[in-house]
Amino acid sequence: MRVVLGNPQLFAEMLGEYFPAWKPKPLTGFCIDSRKILPGDVYLPLKGLHYDGHDFINEADSKGAAVIFSERKLPELPPVIQVNSTREVLYKLAASWRNEFEIPVIGITGSNGKTSTKELLYQVLTPSYNILKTEANFNSTIGLPVSVFRLNAAHDLAIFEMGTNSPGEMEILTSIARPTSGLITNVHPVHLEKFKTVKNVAREKSVLFSSLPQGGKSFVNLDDKYIPKFETSAERITFSFKSSADFKGSFMTTAQEDVLTVNEYTIHLPQRGRTLAQNALSVFALSSSLGISNLEIIQRIETFEPLAGRGEVLTIGPYTIVDDTYNSNLYSAKEGLKTFSKIKPGVRHIAILGDMLELGDSTELHHRQLGHFINSLNISGVFCLGEYTAYTAEEIDAAKKEVYHFTSREELILFLRKYITRDAVYYLKGSRSMKMDKLIQEVFSH
Repeated sequence: MRVVLGNPQLFAEMLGEYFPAWKPKPLTGFCIDSRKILPGDVYLPLKGLHYDGHDFINEADSKGAAVIFSERKLPELPPVIQVNSTREVLYKLAASWRNEFEIPVIGITGSNGKTSTKELLYQVLTPSYNILKTEANFNSTIGLPVSVFRLNAAHDLAIFEMGTNSPGEMEILTSIARPTSGLITNVHPVHLEKFKTVKNVAREKSVLFSSLPQGGKSFVNLDDKYIPKFETSAERITFSFKSSADFKGSFMTTAQEDVLTVNEYTIHLPQRGRTLAQNALSVFALSSSLGISNLEIIQRIETFEPLAGRGEVLTIGPYTIVDDTYNSNLYSAKEGLKTFSKIKPGVRHIAILGDMLELGDSTELHHRQLGHFINSLNISGVFCLGEYTAYTAEEIDAAKKEVYHFTSREELILFLRKYITRDAVYYLKGSRSMKMDKLIQEVFSH
């Protein structure tokens, strides 16, 4: 990961204040990946599960890094600044850099829909603001602080996505980003391997609201079981499909399209599914609070291009595929399958599902619940890949649906190449590491 520094000269001055022994040099970017280093970059090596960036310090030096942080003693390299913890340096520098800019910062978190909501909000606000946003899914305790270094004086608003998979990470993210407004999309049982219970997930997400200052704004999803109970000093702006709220939504699906209504304003959604409607309702609430007109919000939502791998409908040759492969958990899989089962009526619906991961003790239960849910849908066949989808396959009524389970990716590919026909629509879903997106090319482009 490498970013171009928002203000290289000011960043060099900040480094000089923190590390007086370093002789300031012209800087260009901030990099944690030695393969991407350019001359003049700051290189900060981090220790991971499978690598240690310190092993590539000589490579960084040879590529012209202007300053290198290291937990190891390396006196023979003049650009090296020795520190106790490179990760702590990352957090400290990012927080200090954020404090250089007094601009509104919107923090977005939640179990599902963070990235899509961020991108939709960015589209709605961009014509009115010069915005810095976290790119792609750079929402972690590494990705977010590195993204912060792109801030410069030309930005008048920032949108930071905040993702956590371990307790305590939200506190780190909010202390760096210092959000002035916060949106929590929803709370669901995800990352249970480390959080153990959905209540712990809720507790982690709630930190975003509790971090907001007086005078800030919290955008509260009243339809969620947990979010309305979160404490905050900020103003509470509510949205809901079920209850009376500042922004009241209703959702209608027709043979041609899905339609969202917000406080009697109609939006023709650019993609099928209640998930996009939920994201759009929250974006409407947030954008309206920033003074964007209702007409502008509607026009910008209706022209939004949904992200790849998040329910995108693809046509490859004679085949229609719904690519929902970005990630998976029980809630998102149910929502995706429900939407998928209603499109293109009159043809067969075939689901190709990979394991849902990071569920800890809930792994078997969630996979079985998914299989039971599939029984209620208009789906003709289900192909399961992985260790845990065996539980899903066991719950599906084989008398009413074709059900196949594979532990071998290669065997699944060979079978599907012979199985697929033109008179069907196909849905792919699974956790990121299952690489279900690769199956699209491996099966349908063969």
